[in-house]
Amino acid sequence: MKFSAIFSIIVGVGMIGHWMTSYLSKQIIELKTEPIRILFHIAAEMVTALCLILGGIGLLLKLP
Repeated sequence: MKFSAIFSIIVGVGMIGHWMTSYLSKQIIELKTEPIRILFHIAAEMVTALCLILGGIGLLLKLP
């Protein structure tokens, strides 16, 4: 269980880090060509990342 929790947290943080790095280095071209579609995509990835982090923390704390 501990491995799953740590892996989940690492993946969640990595997803956020990936999008932040791409945004700050202006590598998300779709923001100009298809802004609505990419914003929904990024929002879905942020929700997924948040759930991974919270789920990993919950596993580490052995919450139901």
